[in-house]
Amino acid sequence: MSDIYGRRSIILAPRAITAIVTVPSFLLLNAFPSAGTLYLATLALTALTAMSGAATLTAVPELLPPSVRAGGFAIAYAAGASLFGARPSWSSPGSSAPPAIPTRPPGT
Repeated sequence: MSDIYGRRSIILAPRAITAIVTVPSFLLLNAFPSAGTLYLATLALTALTAMSGAATLTAVPELLPPSVRAGGFAIAYAAGASLFGARPSWSSPGSSAPPAIPTRPPGT
């Protein structure tokens, strides 16, 4: 879609809508506290965030010069993973633990 409509609009429109919809979503959760309302608010905000995800991941490396593009993107990813926690999905087969929770190696 970003090839047709341009990356700028595909990145900015869902983010702007997310900024507008976030407060009403929390007000709705406060007014009607139920699992269904939580799922609805989560679905709406997640869908809006996902709409711009691919275009954003394409645009970030393009901000860097080609000679440092791979290294710059790797550093940005590593910084986020280091600060907020990450583990590859293959590190603990069958584990349902979220990425930020360290798990023991299998068999220990």
